[in-house]
Amino acid sequence: MMSYQGRFSSLRNQRGIAMLAVMVILVMLTALGIAAITVTSLENTSAGYTRTNEAGVQAAESCVQTGAQVIQQVLDSGAVPPGLVWPVGPVVNAANLQPEILLLNTNNADVAIGPAAAPNLRMMVPAVNPIYQVTGDIDKDFRKQSGSGEFGKATIETFFTINCFAQNQATGTVVNVRGEYYCYTGEGDQGCKRQPNS
Repeated sequence: MMSYQGRFSSLRNQRGIAMLAVMVILVMLTALGIAAITVTSLENTSAGYTRTNEAGVQAAESCVQTGAQVIQQVLDSGAVPPGLVWPVGPVVNAANLQPEILLLNTNNADVAIGPAAAPNLRMMVPAVNPIYQVTGDIDKDFRKQSGSGEFGKATIETFFTINCFAQNQATGTVVNVRGEYYCYTGEGDQGCKRQPNS
């Protein structure tokens, strides 16, 4: 039979082991909680980056569509309409862009972004409290005559590339969207259409 003192000593040792087991479990639960919070924080950050990127793509896409409208209006009127010229409109260098669209010269050495930037288009998106500065470049890729119509008139098919960059003013991140359009002038079907998959 064990003495009273022996039982007390044995009990004290068991209490120490129980306390150690509880401490280990608490440390494990704390680590698990910290891991869960970290994963949730990373998911929220990732979702924020995705939202920002999608907004940048939409801003750059609006520039591409605006570029197609500029091409169409220049082809229809024979000049860049005054309402499209900066600061009222998006066209910042009409003197270079107009001859390029009207097939009077080849591609100008204009670029939409970088240290030597000389964009054809400039927009602030949204117009009030802008988040993105969007710049774009319109380049004529090539043209071909589609045939000869009545009275010797031909339909001319011209291919344009519109390259737009949306830069987030707060973060400096840049999103690029490119669109390729073919435009018909002359007899028959006239207008600009976007190439599939561009």
